[in-house]
Amino acid sequence: MVRRIVVVNHSAVMRKIVRTKIEANINDALVFEARNGSEVLDLVRSDGAHLVLYGTENPGESASRVMKSVHELSPGKPVPFLLLATGEEEEEVKEAIQAGAAGCLVIPCSAQDLAETIDRVCNPVALRRAKRYSVADTTVQVFQKSARFEAELVNVSLGGCLCQFEVGSGYLWSEPAMLSISFNAGGENVEVEGLHGYPVLLNVIESNPDFTPRRIRIAYSFLNPSDSAQQGLNHVFSLVDAE
Repeated sequence: MVRRIVVVNHSAVMRKIVRTKIEANINDALVFEARNGSEVLDLVRSDGAHLVLYGTENPGESASRVMKSVHELSPGKPVPFLLLATGEEEEEVKEAIQAGAAGCLVIPCSAQDLAETIDRVCNPVALRRAKRYSVADTTVQVFQKSARFEAELVNVSLGGCLCQFEVGSGYLWSEPAMLSISFNAGGENVEVEGLHGYPVLLNVIESNPDFTPRRIRIAYSFLNPSDSAQQGLNHVFSLVDAE
């Protein structure tokens, strides 16, 4: 799952520094930039966000007021608000922390400290909407046009799956695929077919001598799975939970 992170600072240079550190150390981050509270509100309204990094030195603004406005856009589950302070805004930081800010990081800071703080405040596991299951002895058939690949299932949820397989010249990296999953769970063989998968993350885990990919691990997001596919997946998950 991609984490949507908004960096808010009046300085384009500072926004670029923070953005570069995030993108260099967090693989699943999609970073947006905003100059002020008004722009971050527009971004959250239009695209949503999982985390706001707010520079407390923004002139003419109150971190607490901006945070309150952001939280009002998602009252059920407020977007975490992390302060980036220079160390000279003690009163504003104290006020924002008391009002519900997730924390404060003094800048400049190392890329590692920034990444670790983001992972703590905006944990990717906690953001998952559906529980993931690892089911032993499960295979996935990956179909692309006339090509077919047999994959090993790593994990699966109602929203998608992670699998790995050896690729040949016929595999198209950025193209969607039709997936068929054969489960062996709770002593039952269950086939779930007709899953339209859209690739969202790919890692090369083994390479050929000429450095071309030989074996990959790829995450597919399911696009509008049918009622029968959802029923099949839920049945498998109930069997696993019962073990």
